[in-house]
Amino acid sequence: MPYLLAFIISLIDMIPLIGAGIVIIPWGIFSYFWVNRDLGTGIIILYVVLTISRQFFEPKILGNQIGIRPLYTFLITLLGSTIFGPIGLFLGPLIAIIINAVIKSRNIMGKK
Repeated sequence: MPYLLAFIISLIDMIPLIGAGIVIIPWGIFSYFWVNRDLGTGIIILYVVLTISRQFFEPKILGNQIGIRPLYTFLITLLGSTIFGPIGLFLGPLIAIIINAVIKSRNIMGKK
C-alpha cells in the first residue's frame, strides 16, 4: 500500500501547477487533527523541506544536464509554461537547448 500511494503521488507531482501538495497537504492536515499529530506534523514538515530543496536543486540539475545556467533554466521553464501552458514546461528547455547548440556551433565554426 505505501508503494502504491508513493507511485500515485509521484504521478500527480508531474502535473504542472498542481503537484504533490494536492495530496500531501490535505493528508497532513487530516492526520494532524484526526489520526496522529506526530504523523501529520511529519508529513507537513517533509513537504515543506522537499518543496524548498526542490526549488534550489532542480534548476541546477537541469541546467547542468542541458548546459545552461540554472537561472536561465528557471526563467526559460517559467516563460515556456507561461506562453505555452503545461506543454511549455517541456518546450521551453527544449528550445533553449536548440538555441544553445546553435550558438555553440557558430562559435566553433567561427574559430576555424
